[in-house]
Amino acid sequence: MARGIARHRRLLDAIEMFSRKTGSGRWTVRSTPVRLCLVLSNLLEASARRRLIKLQAGNRLEAEQKVRYLIATMLARKVKLQPSEVDTVKASVGEFHPDIAGFLRKQSG
Repeated sequence: MARGIARHRRLLDAIEMFSRKTGSGRWTVRSTPVRLCLVLSNLLEASARRRLIKLQAGNRLEAEQKVRYLIATMLARKVKLQPSEVDTVKASVGEFHPDIAGFLRKQSG
């Protein structure tokens, strides 16, 4: 689980870096490679996110890490999981956290 989270975080960092470098919005010969890297990083990030969502938690700690990381990422990036992705996450951590809502209430209290 830690490797999947680390991979996703590295790709988010790459997206942020390439986004800053394309700042002006104009296409130039110099900016083309950076824009291509940004597009590729976005594609790789989406793939890493899908893999992380599908990744089965091996124990209670991994289940907690996965849920916390996905929630933090969603809040920071202002993105939502699709209902099918939510179901996949619930199934992948359900063995260790059958009540995800209860887990989140406990953590926020």
